[in-house]
Parts: sequence; structure tokens; C-alpha cells
Amino acid sequence: MNQVQRLGFWSLPATKKQFVSETQSSQVLASLWCKFEPDRVEINAATTLPQPIKSKPQIYEQVSHDNPTASGVSLAWKRFYAYGKSIGGFYRAGVVNVWKNNSECNRLKKQFMMSDKVDHAGQSVALRIPRFNMLTHEMAQVIYMNRIENKTSNDISNVETKLIKHNQRPQDFDPGLFALTRSQYQLLNRTRKDFVKLPLFAVLFAIFVECTPLLCYAFPQITPSTCVLPSIVPRLWDTRGIEANSSLVSKELESGADLSSLASRTAYNMPAEQVKNMVRSLRLVSQYLPIGLYSDTTLRDRLQAHLNYLVVDNYYLCGLNRQGNIWDLSFEELVMACLERNLIEDLRLIYSEDRGVVSADLRARLARFLVDFKDYNIGYLTVRAHLSSIDSEKLIEWNSSP
Repeated sequence: MNQVQRLGFWSLPATKKQFVSETQSSQVLASLWCKFEPDRVEINAATTLPQPIKSKPQIYEQVSHDNPTASGVSLAWKRFYAYGKSIGGFYRAGVVNVWKNNSECNRLKKQFMMSDKVDHAGQSVALRIPRFNMLTHEMAQVIYMNRIENKTSNDISNVETKLIKHNQRPQDFDPGLFALTRSQYQLLNRTRKDFVKLPLFAVLFAIFVECTPLLCYAFPQITPSTCVLPSIVPRLWDTRGIEANSSLVSKELESGADLSSLASRTAYNMPAEQVKNMVRSLRLVSQYLPIGLYSDTTLRDRLQAHLNYLVVDNYYLCGLNRQGNIWDLSFEELVMACLERNLIEDLRLIYSEDRGVVSADLRARLARFLVDFKDYNIGYLTVRAHLSSIDSEKLIEWNSSP
């Protein structure tokens, strides 16, 4: 289906001319295709993610190159020391970033306080940014209501003029709805999870030092997001639930189910087995507790909260806040965005293949998700494997050309 339409799945058209034509009828697609000035981009939250670090083979090779005469025990010791020093610096930087991020979060909460509000006693008060889940809920409601208002306004305009304005792009969302940038939004999101882990992780690091990676590998969820080594990432994200849900969807399609209907399922009418698979793959439950300890209501509420988060983050990633879009995402942010949308089935390939090829493929997957998702619900995360693939090379080529 080479057009954008409600209750349809977008695919890349045959020619760039056709694609440009589609951007005239889709605000989201048009915004995704915008290019922003680098000094206006505020979409990456670099300090909330791990800092770059060389792999063990790279460090060992560098030590051997710097010490051509060393061999045997001497070379082994130098390699071990260099690797330990690199790991120590990586963890120290991660811990420092969490601490600084928490200070920045406190500053943001004061910066965005709403003054001249009145409490139940009639006293003037200043309201702080609420807890993140509540903040996300309120922001998602703003987006929902804004879309309804724009749709109503467009419908009224069409009735009054008795014309369908074919050459005018429909306005689904108002641009620049939020003063909070995506980098600030993600700072609030990730730091709240990291800061509670900081005391325990700092103690463990002080005790085990170079052996900390082994401890983190065994218990990956104790690690703040700023201290996650690439080798530990697959341990954090259990993507087996994605494949399991794909198999369940295949069975339903064989029974005559409609793919659009499956993609439109909410957190509250999705089969319980799919809910369990999804909360695992999205890290909405602890890896250390049996899923049976969570009530069905709790799992569905968490899935609904994640839907609200995606609605807000999608608004930012589309570029509707005028501060960058998916083309401005760093590789690390791109991987994280795809993981949060169940767009990656095998994390090992992400770090083993050419980064340029992987990045192009992930941006293509994310672009389709953003175009489609506004017309569906959380069920869309279960049907991606059943959609036609996007030609990522063609998409990148079109984006690079004038």
C-alpha cells in the first residue's frame, strides 16, 4: 500500500516523486522529512546513556601496539591493567553523570513550576512538575485532545465550504506543544530509574572494581543506564517475547483475523499471553520475579502507561516540537527508541554488523512506526513482523539527495 491512509500500513513508494507527494497529505511524514539546523537539535539525552568505550580486543590490540617489546606475563599484566582502567573510568563517568543528571532534573522541576495556582485552602501555591508517569499521562492527553480539536476544526471547515482541500496538508497536531525538549523529557525519564540504583551500584563498584562487569552480567538490572556495557545490553532486553507474540499473531491471521484490528488492540482487550510477552520484552516487569506475581490489572496498567510514553516520545521523534527528528538521533538513542517499540528482534546483530547499515535499517523501521502508530494502539507492537519491509537504502538515498 503506497499511500498514507487511516487504518492502513505505510510502505515506501516506488519513486521519490511519489514519496514527496505523500508528504503533502501527511503532517507526520512531512515533519519526519524536515531537516533541522544542528544548533536547534535537542532530541538526544547523551548524559543519560553510556559513554563510548573500546571493546576488550581493541584495548588489548592498542596495548600490544604501544608495547612492541612486551610479551608473556608482562604483556598480559599491561593488558589487564589497561582494560581495568578503562572499565573503571567508564563506570566512574556513568556514576558522575547520574548524579549530575539528578541535579539537572531538580533544576528543571523548579524551572517549569506553574505559579499563581490556588490550593484547596485558597492559598497561592507553585506547582512542580509531577511524577514522571503523571507528567507523561498529562502530556499524552494534551496530544490526544489537540488531535481531536484539529480533526473537528478540519471537519467543520470542510462542511462550511463543502469542499475537500486536496492541496492542503491536514494538520493532525499543533507544532511546538511543549516547552520541555525531548532531551529534558528523557532526562526526567531515565534519571528517576537510575538514581535509585546509584547507592547500591556505587557500593558494589567500590568493592569489586574490575570484577563489576561480571556482577552486572549476572544481575543486569542493578546497572544504571549510564553504566551499561555493550556486552550487557542483550541481557537487559529479553526480545524472546517479540517472536512469541509474532507467532500468536500468525495463528490469529490464519484463523481469519484482520491485521488492522490486531494492531488496534488496547492494553485492556489484548489476550493475556500477549500482554505478558510484551511487558517482558519492554522491561516493564522485573527479570527476577515470576510474571505470575503480577496481577493482570497491574500488567495492563503498565502497558497502558507505556502507550502514553510512546505517544509523547513519538511526538518528539517526528520533529513536531521543531527540535529535531529521527535523522538527528545518535546511534545509541536510535537503538534505545527501537527497543522501546519492539523493533529489534536480535540485539547481537546490532553490535556485530556494520553500524551504518544497522543505523539505516533501524531508521527505516522507526519511520514506518511513527507514520503508522498514530492511527493504532499498543497492539501495533505485535504485528511489525507481518508488514512488508522498508527499503532502507532507498530511504537513506532520498534523504541525502536534495
